[in-house]
Amino acid sequence: MHAEQKSTNQSRCGDCGGRHIALTYAWGGTSSVGDMAIAPGMVRLIKEADPEAKITVYTLSSGQDWEKARDYLLSCDPTLSVHPDPFSPLLGKRPDDELWWRLCYMALDPAGFLKECPPERRAAIADWLAADLRLFNCSMQFTYMKKGAGSRLKFWLPNLLAYRLRLPYALWGQSFGNIEAPGPEMMRLVFNDALAITGRDQDALHKLQAARVTRPLTGLVPDSSLFFEQRNESWAASFLMEYGLKADEYLLVLPRTFEFWSRRLESQALQERLSKLVAAVTAWVKETGLKVLFSYELPRETEETKQLILPLLAPEVREKCLLFEKQWTPEQAISVMARARAVLSMERYSVYLTMTAGTPVVHATSHEPSLQMDVLDRLGLADCHLKIDEIAGDALATAVLDLHHRHGHYADLIRKGREKLKAESVALMKELLSRLPAR
Repeated sequence: MHAEQKSTNQSRCGDCGGRHIALTYAWGGTSSVGDMAIAPGMVRLIKEADPEAKITVYTLSSGQDWEKARDYLLSCDPTLSVHPDPFSPLLGKRPDDELWWRLCYMALDPAGFLKECPPERRAAIADWLAADLRLFNCSMQFTYMKKGAGSRLKFWLPNLLAYRLRLPYALWGQSFGNIEAPGPEMMRLVFNDALAITGRDQDALHKLQAARVTRPLTGLVPDSSLFFEQRNESWAASFLMEYGLKADEYLLVLPRTFEFWSRRLESQALQERLSKLVAAVTAWVKETGLKVLFSYELPRETEETKQLILPLLAPEVREKCLLFEKQWTPEQAISVMARARAVLSMERYSVYLTMTAGTPVVHATSHEPSLQMDVLDRLGLADCHLKIDEIAGDALATAVLDLHHRHGHYADLIRKGREKLKAESVALMKELLSRLPAR
């Protein structure tokens, strides 16, 4: 840690509140319900730790998407200040490799670099500089660390600049896939100077350890989407009426038919996964007689469900299945999840949202890094976390039906587990805020 920062950190904030937090980034615009929930969930977590906190959020969206993202964030919390990303424009037309290494080896004057900000983004930079803490939101953006990868360099800029300017910063709820050189070197250089860095899973902590990141405040936290608590009950009631559904009488299924890295699964692997999903849906309909609602985290899955999944279902099963094809928001999704008997998800964030809804959930995950999460295992719900490429053909069906037959048992574990995770995360956030230099 820089000597100047060490000296100021010797006098801590203690219980003082009303800190100014600059949060980068709000992911996505208004398409993925998972991405949409992360920033409002983080805001909620910060305010649980410091109810008087002033929070400035920076979005990655631009143009009309920026306006939609801003309006949505303000609908979740009108007290927020919201800016478009001021850092990406600073990259300009510099060769990526040159900028990368100049930043990496600290040959760049960060104050001069920030002066190059376009006039319309200077207020955003001023807010960032004035904040008590620069907090990097839950992500796995540092997985994509490659020399010259300019599209990913922007994710490093807030942390690199805070490091060079000796400003307090922290990273919350990170996950990592395979990290190529100079990734480990950058992690060691920048992360060790942060006030804190927390991971979303044990694998993240192992990768930090391998990179020799040894921050005193390094812990395990759930994704901040777990703390998104808004609901839209009237919308959900109308939705159920429109689709002919009754509360506690349907299975909600969120498929995933692609992998981020390859964009498309190999045919055999996809067929094997879908056969297990179809077996689970078929068993649910035949044994319970209840309906199945297919929905999504990413909108592209609606078309994939129509083309790849529904044709595999027998006619008597298909007639019990419904497909949601419209746009929805996290608060609408949670309200629909809360009314479901159970949820079967092949995605990550819908598991967190379902936990907030208090509904039993099975997570059928793959080896893909972007889907890794061990939160269910940590809460004694390992039998609800299945690796779809490794399980027997009927294992997914067995797990989903178990949610139905022992509904109260799993709902109680979900409720208590979320309360535990929330209490731990709030305590850790309070500890982080207490480490800020006194004003």
